[in-house]
Amino acid sequence: MRVRAILIAALLTTTSWGLTDLSNDELEMLREGEALIIDVRTEKEWINDGVIKGAAMITYFDESMKPDKKGFMQQLEKLTKGDKNRQIVLVCRSGQRSKLVAGVLEREGYTNLYHLAEGMIGWKKEGRTVCSNQSNILNLLKSARTNQTPAVIAR
Repeated sequence: MRVRAILIAALLTTTSWGLTDLSNDELEMLREGEALIIDVRTEKEWINDGVIKGAAMITYFDESMKPDKKGFMQQLEKLTKGDKNRQIVLVCRSGQRSKLVAGVLEREGYTNLYHLAEGMIGWKKEGRTVCSNQSNILNLLKSARTNQTPAVIAR
């Protein structure tokens, strides 16, 4: 247990440029703590490819890949309650969009940013657990729209 705590502490102190690339194993360790996992992919991607358990689904891009910064920031604010030092792990399909979103968040003053380096492609390639129940995802998204809150997949 002490070794795990040391590894997590080392991981959390090695940020560079405000963003740390995470391996799948490192994300697994952070999932056990208070890190906020944000899946920035599109609704279609969540439904078709599943979502990491414990992740909040807050898309940054619409289906045509047009950014929606205002909508994204409003939903993120609801989850972080204004805490710009909260650990945030960004996830996308391949790791590219999450880097872009991290840059936006850094400019907005967020300081504790991580992203899954290989994205969902790498996560699923290793056979990691995802919620792939399409009706569950659709129901969560519908409820989130009704309540104007982010949809979060249970751990």
